[in-house]
Amino acid sequence: MTKQTIAVAADSAAGRAAWARRVTELGAQPIPVPLRSPLPTDHVDLWVVILDAHTLPISIAFWLRQIRARIVLITPHLPAGQSLAQIVPALCLVCAPPQASAGIADVLALAESIRSGVIALTLPAQVSLCAR
Repeated sequence: MTKQTIAVAADSAAGRAAWARRVTELGAQPIPVPLRSPLPTDHVDLWVVILDAHTLPISIAFWLRQIRARIVLITPHLPAGQSLAQIVPALCLVCAPPQASAGIADVLALAESIRSGVIALTLPAQVSLCAR
């Protein structure tokens, strides 16, 4: 991975800190951002947005629509996350927390390579593509 600035958004400070550490370990510069807060004015190459089981993706759709850089959405609600493809132009990849945690370097590399559409990592052996 080239040196990138990656915004890491999650509801909890502990969640942001944990994912920011993982991003740092990959050589990127993290910017921790509370979910639903104003977007940073710094340049961001990629967003990693982490939702817990209590947060439905549609509840942050308006906030996500403000983001211009590519978005990796990590959520246990995969079909609901996938459905945002039609309304969140920057969304490029949706995956479950265990998949993202086990292979964050691969997830971020895949997100870098996506030029159109949304890839949803639904199960270890399944990938689906959502057209816009």
